[in-house]
Amino acid sequence: MILYEDEHRRLNDICGRLWRDALATAIFLIDPSGQLVSVVGRYEHLDTTAMASLVAGSVAATTGLAQLFGQEDFPTHYHEGTREHLYIVKISDGLVLAVVFEESSSLGLVRLRVRKAAEKLEAVYNDIVARSSTETKGFDPFADITEEDIDAFFGDSF
Repeated sequence: MILYEDEHRRLNDICGRLWRDALATAIFLIDPSGQLVSVVGRYEHLDTTAMASLVAGSVAATTGLAQLFGQEDFPTHYHEGTREHLYIVKISDGLVLAVVFEESSSLGLVRLRVRKAAEKLEAVYNDIVARSSTETKGFDPFADITEEDIDAFFGDSF
C-alpha cells in the first residue's frame, strides 16, 4: 500500500473525529502486517509498535478461527479489561481499526461511532488502492539497474 500525504491526513482526520465522538482513549489504524498507519489520542502509556503487531496478529488468528466455523471472518472483537477496553474492527482486507476506551465511554457509543467512521475509512482505503494501482502500473523499480551497477554496489564482498 502506497500512502500519500493527503490520504494520510484524511485517515488522521477520520480517526481524530472518532476519538472525540466516541470519547475514546486512543484510536489505532493498522495494516494487516502490523504496521501502524495512524494513531490518535492518549497512547503514551502504550508501546504502539507492539500494540499494532499484536492487534494484527489477533485479527489473523480470529480469521483462522472463523474459517474453522465455516465463516469468512469475525470482523469485530471486543476485549473488556478492568480499566481499559479494546474494540477491534476489520475495516477491509487492508485496514484494521482498534479503539481503546475507558469507563467514561461505553461499548454502545463506540460501536455507533465506529460504524460511521468505518464507512469513511473504507472509502479512503479504496481511494488508496485505486491510486496505487494506477500509479504503479508498469512501474519496475529495478528496470534501470544493470549488472555493473550491482557489482559496483557490492564490490567483491561475495
